Amino acid sequence: MSGPLHRGELELQRRYGVAEMGGRVAASIRRSIPPIAADFLTRQPFAVASVIDEEERPWAALWSGQPGFLQIVDDVTVRLPAASLDPISRQRIRWPGPVGLLVIQPEARRRMRLNGRARLVGAVGSAEGSVEIVADEVYSNCPQHIQRRRLESVDEEPGEVSCGLGLDETQWARIERADTFFLATYRPGGGADASHRGGPPGFVRRRGEQALEFADFSGNNLFNSLGNMQLHARAGLLFVDFESGDVLQVTGRTELLHRSLEEDDLPGHEGRVVRVDIEEWQEQKGAMPWRVGP
Repeated sequence: MSGPLHRGELELQRRYGVAEMGGRVAASIRRSIPPIAADFLTRQPFAVASVIDEEERPWAALWSGQPGFLQIVDDVTVRLPAASLDPISRQRIRWPGPVGLLVIQPEARRRMRLNGRARLVGAVGSAEGSVEIVADEVYSNCPQHIQRRRLESVDEEPGEVSCGLGLDETQWARIERADTFFLATYRPGGGADASHRGGPPGFVRRRGEQALEFADFSGNNLFNSLGNMQLHARAGLLFVDFESGDVLQVTGRTELLHRSLEEDDLPGHEGRVVRVDIEEWQEQKGAMPWRVGP
C-alpha cells in the first residue's frame, strides 16, 4: 500500500466499526527504518515477501539465509541477496515493482513489515545479484496469533521443485493441519503487502476440489490484506512445514465472506472468512534452512 490508508482499508474499517482505532494505529507507520527496527531486521534468518508476477498475481515468497543476509543500506533501503529468494519466485517476479516484506521472529513473537518498491541490482542467478527495497512504510505488529517456535539452522541442500494447477491429498492435509501461513496481497497502482496468519489447526479448511477458506481473526484493524483484496481479489499463500523445511505456495482468486459462528465450523473468527479459489501452486522440499529445535 502507499499512503497511510487507501479506500479498500477505509471501507472495511467503517464496515466493522473500527475506523477510529485503525486511524490511531496508522499514525504509527513510518517512512524510514528506525535504529531499533534495523537491529531487529538484520538479526533474523528469514523473511516473507509479497511479490507480483507478470499477470499481476501475488505470490508469498520465502527469503532465507543466515542472520545478516538482510542488510540495511540506509534509513529507507534494505538489500537482500537475490539467490536467497526461493527459486520459482525468482523467475516469476516482475522487476522493478512493489514488494511487501514481513520479517518475523517466532521465538520472541515479534514481527515487522516494510512495504516499498524493489529493484534488481545485478543478475538474479549470480552470487552478486541483489534486490534493493526502498521503503514507503515501516511498522511493527503486535504478537497476536504468532505461534512460538525456536528455530535452528540446518546444513542441508534444498530439494526438488515442482508446480501444478491442482493440489493433491498430501498437500491438502498439510494445509488443513497448519497453525500458521503467510499471506501476500497487492493493489494495482499501489503497493504490495505480506502478512502473517495464525490460529488453531483447522482454521484453514478445504472447500470443494480446489478452494480453501480461512478464518480472519481480529488484528491491528488496519485491514491491509483484506483492503487490498477489496480492490484486487487475488492473494498468494505460503505454508511452511517447520519440521521438514518444505514450502508450499499457492495463488488464487479471493472472496470475503461474512458469516456468523453458527453458519460454519471454522473456529473462533469475527464473522469474516476468506475464500481462495486456487489457480496454481509451487512447492520445494527442504527450502527453509531453519527447522524447529527441541
